[in-house]
Amino acid sequence: MDPLAPMAYRLLACRGLEEASGYRPDESVLRGRVAALEHERITSHLGWLEQLGRQTGLAWLEHHATRLQRVCLQTDFSQISHLPSTLRAFKKRLMQTPLLRARLAGIGTVTADSNLRGPVARAAGLASDARSGDVTYQALSFRRMQRPDGDAFDRLRIRLDEILHSIELIQSAGVLKAPGPFAVGTASGEGQASIETPRGEARLHLVLDNGLVSHAHLDTPSNHHVSLLPGLLVQQELGDALTTVCSLDLSPWEFAT
Repeated sequence: MDPLAPMAYRLLACRGLEEASGYRPDESVLRGRVAALEHERITSHLGWLEQLGRQTGLAWLEHHATRLQRVCLQTDFSQISHLPSTLRAFKKRLMQTPLLRARLAGIGTVTADSNLRGPVARAAGLASDARSGDVTYQALSFRRMQRPDGDAFDRLRIRLDEILHSIELIQSAGVLKAPGPFAVGTASGEGQASIETPRGEARLHLVLDNGLVSHAHLDTPSNHHVSLLPGLLVQQELGDALTTVCSLDLSPWEFAT
């Protein structure tokens, strides 16, 4: 499992096992899982903003992102309503920082490609989001975010948009509950599942044989995005190259799959 997105991969495993065993959770459980996943998306995007602040030399960005991530990690469902105004003010300050735009605009530009996932894909204008086809998300009025330019600045804007929308989804869910273990007994079957992790869609295929997983294959977003680097980094200055890598939000644990 990826320690940068443990909730997402735990939920992906649950979905795969449920598909293989024929188990269907009730609606309140599904809503609670959505809220837990979106809570992780917020903290993950804030963690990325902390790294961006460190990479670009914007100490105030690093400091505020770290503080907000800590607050979010310590916030339960009853306190979620206190976060939107703080996060909106944070987004406004970022968008009004000319130096940040100057450091990111036109850097690490990718064109629309079917191998792109998550914020990287959506910042390049692609309608790529595993949540779009999820009936629980649809019932919570999910909106897919998109931007047109495909550069590091649009990847920043996508993640800021998603932080605020994730808060709305959590509030609409009405409950926040992490996925827990369940018994599959001696079930046998084949399951395929997908989930929109903070870095993009991850897909799992598994085979269940008498209650035991006999085969599993995991496809992760970072495995797709790392292949972009040779083309993106050619003839770039060192600072721009490092910013480009940072903007993709690669997880080393996803490469190990």
